[in-house]
Amino acid sequence: MPLLRFADWDPNKRYDKNNPVCIHYNFRWKVSQRENVRARHVFSDTDYDIVLAPSDHREIELETRLEDLLQDKDKFPGDAYMCDETIIEISIERSRQRGLSKRYKKQDVDWDVLDEHIEGLGDLFKRGRKVNLSMELVYKEVLTAATTVKGKAKGKSASETQKLQRLAEAGLWSRLYEHLRCRAKHCKHGPHCLIDKQGNHIKILPAQLEEIIIYIKANNERRRNRGRCRC
Repeated sequence: MPLLRFADWDPNKRYDKNNPVCIHYNFRWKVSQRENVRARHVFSDTDYDIVLAPSDHREIELETRLEDLLQDKDKFPGDAYMCDETIIEISIERSRQRGLSKRYKKQDVDWDVLDEHIEGLGDLFKRGRKVNLSMELVYKEVLTAATTVKGKAKGKSASETQKLQRLAEAGLWSRLYEHLRCRAKHCKHGPHCLIDKQGNHIKILPAQLEEIIIYIKANNERRRNRGRCRC
């Protein structure tokens, strides 16, 4: 039973878990904020019957939802936050074997490990066992020298705001580079490729990467504006 990858995924198709053509898994993600030593719960959600590989699901769905969540001033009232730790747990229903527990600094998750591990659970999934992937992202507030007596950060200067914006855009480029990085040993079209359903490698040019970044930023802005609408 294979794990579905982005090149073979049809976003308009309904994948039947009762007559599966690929592995299905439940994805529970949780966001916490670390205050001193302990971390308090901020938000959690569960996506059921995911078919797309974890690395691709992160790029297509999770990153945008995280960015929107960090813009919610009720949940994150400070000026800036950074991910301090990511905790991963893979479990199988009615089985204590072949699970996985990992902790990563910041968001430096080895997504290839997660993809390969879940793909290796295909035989258990075919036997009717549910596969669960849990992820907790622990954030902490980025404090500056400009703080009040009570310790809460004041408004940032224009230069500080620009610096944070550059860091955010650098993170977006890093994720895009990683997502489109060609991993084939003998590909002559790399280092970044799209792979069609026939397995052909299509070279991606720098200008095309720039267009993808512009599209992602514009789409994120539209989502944030819809979230602010009160009509």
